[in-house]
Amino acid sequence: MRFRTKSSRSGFLLPAMAGLLLALGSAATVVVVQKENLTFWQPKTESTQDLSSIRSALIAYQRDNHRLPCVASRSALPGATNYGTELADCSATGPVAAGTVRVNIGGGNFMRLGALPHVTLKLGATGGEDRWARRFTYALTEKLADPYQFSTNQ
Repeated sequence: MRFRTKSSRSGFLLPAMAGLLLALGSAATVVVVQKENLTFWQPKTESTQDLSSIRSALIAYQRDNHRLPCVASRSALPGATNYGTELADCSATGPVAAGTVRVNIGGGNFMRLGALPHVTLKLGATGGEDRWARRFTYALTEKLADPYQFSTNQ
């Protein structure tokens, strides 16, 4: 019969503690990674919902006004009276306002680029920004802003 001495039993504690620490570390890593994934994906999911709201607002605006809204100025600052409101004239004869661009897309057609007119679309004070606080860019052909030339085929 062999007797175990105190020194032969004490070697078991170190591997047991190492295994326990490894298991706890792995569990903590999983929790941290899951939290980071939620933090990363939540704004993206919310921005996708925002884009759906923008689409619905554009459809409603077109239905009520027989045209799409003109672009808003990208240089207007929050709190300014023209922040998030469509420009008065986005037709071929309308001026190119500060904070917007007019681009020739060929065939005598032009496109206006600027910010989303979220106030005009009644999307609220922050409706013109994504979840990372960046303004939505909005573009349309000049024909889509003219109620007399609007066609759903363009």
